[in-house]
Amino acid sequence: MDGETLKAPNFLNGKSIRFKLLFYFLSLILFLVISLVMFSNMAYSRFIEKQTIDHTLQMINHVKKNVEFHIADMENIIQYLSAEPNVTAFLKGSKTDGAGNEAQIRKILSSYIQIHGEIAGILIVDGNGRYISNEMKSISRDNLTSESWYKLAHTPPYSLQLFSKPMGRNLETRFNYSADDVLSVVKAVVDHDTGQCTGIILIDLKLETLQEIMNSATFDNEGFLFIIDSNGDIVS
Repeated sequence: MDGETLKAPNFLNGKSIRFKLLFYFLSLILFLVISLVMFSNMAYSRFIEKQTIDHTLQMINHVKKNVEFHIADMENIIQYLSAEPNVTAFLKGSKTDGAGNEAQIRKILSSYIQIHGEIAGILIVDGNGRYISNEMKSISRDNLTSESWYKLAHTPPYSLQLFSKPMGRNLETRFNYSADDVLSVVKAVVDHDTGQCTGIILIDLKLETLQEIMNSATFDNEGFLFIIDSNGDIVS
């Protein structure tokens, strides 16, 4: 093989130099065109993939911000309620005008429910297990302070607690919703003078509110979003 020269394709044998040059020139152009098309397709696919990923991240961030907004709103409502003098008196165990004080609290709770359609129910429980709610009542005579959601909220540093689909709690609702339909937002009420927890406030947030946020997220493909809690259970 050493010393041999490259031979042109058989069909070029006997062809003129001009024809051969034209053939090679056209072959080169065809190769460049094919390479350009392949490169363009790859670049376009990568561009579309990047656009899809960016859009997905935007949707996730959009949903995250809206969910956090609703959770923060529930925490703010708990703060407002805990600052109400009637609520403070109830949680501290004041016996003065008990019936009138409870009526005032029920009126306040009712006003929040009317204004915030995303709230299914509100429950206030003091340190002795006494409670006030327009939507919920205990199923058995067991003290509500023995409930897991109460204990977790009652434990320092008294941070906000979330319970998705809180099945098995000693509560039933007077209206048409069940534990499967809500996310419970629970936080302790702390006496600023003593630093001690005087009780908790629980708000049931309708899961349909979170579902509406999820449904507002649009995707270019068949993708979908879902929320899971710290236990790995699907919330919405």
